[in-house]
Formats: sequence, structure tokens, C-alpha cells
Amino acid sequence: MLKQISIISILTISVIAGCKKEYVTPTLRTTSVHAITSSSALSGGEITDNGGAEITAKGICWSTSEKPTLTDNFTVDGTGSGSYT
Repeated sequence: MLKQISIISILTISVIAGCKKEYVTPTLRTTSVHAITSSSALSGGEITDNGGAEITAKGICWSTSEKPTLTDNFTVDGTGSGSYT
């Protein structure tokens, strides 16, 4: 009986682990920064492949120093695959 419970537990764990979906990094193309003025600029891109995951936000982050992050300025330009500006 104990052996059967162990086998059932192992099979259950294998089935659950086998159901875990693997995602890959989404693929996107970015647009060069253009229409630059003293107070604004335009940029954007297009998410061409979501990598199997839901895209919950897309946009641009920027800073006046190198390597901007989401702790700097950013836009939220929608969700899902497709283009954004």
C-alpha cells in the first residue's frame, strides 16, 4: 500500500511539473528616437512575438543618464503584442 501511495505521489508530481509552461523572452523591434526637441522626443517599437507569455505592459523608459530603468521615467502604452509609441 505504501509503495502504491509513493508511486501515485511521484506520478502526480511529474504531471504537475510537466504542465509548467516554459516562456521565452519576447521579441521586439525598437524605433529610433526622433523628433527630438528641448522637452520631448518620440520613440516606440513593436512586439512581434510574445514568447508564449501575456504582455501586461509595453512602453518606453528613459533617463538623462545612461541605462534607464523603471525607477526612472517611463510610459505605459498598452498591453499585448503589436506596436507602441
